[in-house]
Amino acid sequence: MGSEEQNDDRESFDTARPRSGMVIAAGAHQCLARLVEAASASEDLRDTLARMLEVLVELEPHAAAGIWLRARSGIRESDLVLHYSMDVSLAVREHDRGHGRMFLELAEEVMTPLTGEVEGTLHFAAPAFERGGADVYEELLPRAAAIVSLAVRALRSENELRVGRDRLGHLERLAGFGQTAAGIVHELNNPLTAIVAYSDFLLKRSQDRGAPEADIDRLRRISEAAVRIQQFCRELVDYSRPGGLQGPVDVHAVIDRALGFCMHSLRSADITVERTYRDIPMVLGVDTQLTQVFVNLFTNSWHAMTQAGGTLSIRTRADNGWVIVEVADDGHGIEEHVLPHIFDSYFTTKPRGQGAGLGLSIVRQILNDHGGQIRADTREPRGTVFYIELPHGM
Repeated sequence: MGSEEQNDDRESFDTARPRSGMVIAAGAHQCLARLVEAASASEDLRDTLARMLEVLVELEPHAAAGIWLRARSGIRESDLVLHYSMDVSLAVREHDRGHGRMFLELAEEVMTPLTGEVEGTLHFAAPAFERGGADVYEELLPRAAAIVSLAVRALRSENELRVGRDRLGHLERLAGFGQTAAGIVHELNNPLTAIVAYSDFLLKRSQDRGAPEADIDRLRRISEAAVRIQQFCRELVDYSRPGGLQGPVDVHAVIDRALGFCMHSLRSADITVERTYRDIPMVLGVDTQLTQVFVNLFTNSWHAMTQAGGTLSIRTRADNGWVIVEVADDGHGIEEHVLPHIFDSYFTTKPRGQGAGLGLSIVRQILNDHGGQIRADTREPRGTVFYIELPHGM
């Protein structure tokens, strides 16, 4: 919108300013109409809300508008706080839930809750309300909040549909991969069984006949390697099967299985794995889905440390009814302004064609389905740490 058109809107709002606060001015009607247009201008929730805030701040000079939107998944996940100001030098603070205000440095502020099933608040503030008066904004803002709430619900529903379709496609690919893996394992099983059987036989006979220790050690390594290949193939088939029934899951076994799938990539990038396991109870879940969680996290750590190697650190502990797993790396890290978005569907910092932005979104969804949650933080002096929390299953 050009500056002349903006001035016309403000003049009509000012000259029609109601004294009783019972009638919304003509300029406010235009504001609501433009909010509806902004609500349908983008398929991205954050971008849509930012556009709507831009519309609101045009009502007053040096105005600020903000939205606090509670995250839907995970009580410890960061809420969404957006703010927009006509005065770029304005120092905007985080939403103060105790005072119910977002812009503590501005004298005038009106706040209203969002509607329907959307939990959050819409804020409008200025050094002084010059064109409308607080009574006008107290009547305007609930109507604006209703439009914002409709936009949030519509975009969330559309996003959930897209994620659902993508997850279904992912499961179909896993199913196809499982069929291929099962065929490969079937072909490998007979020769592997023979290798295991004959190496065990030769190992026992060599020990009985007092063969050189070096030969016995070689036979022992052949047998162990063959058994390891058998176990890996079986786990690969199990992992590729989508779905499954919930039951007691050993988190340490899940982590070790996921590391087995990723170990070749980690070693090729000169990445050291450190595991610190404490006594933890079982959790209730689907082990193949939880394996997918850690495969995705370990793969992300590998990508973050591909250039210079590093250390992947995995720690487990139990705390107040939760099993907590920390997955930390000393890779290139994630910038502070990016951290709140990394679990959003289709969000990725990778170049086009190298990532769909669904890995961490699927991770979060799987953990939500298990009653758990995940968050991420920067790590000093560099790197990223993910905190996975799962409720005790026993």
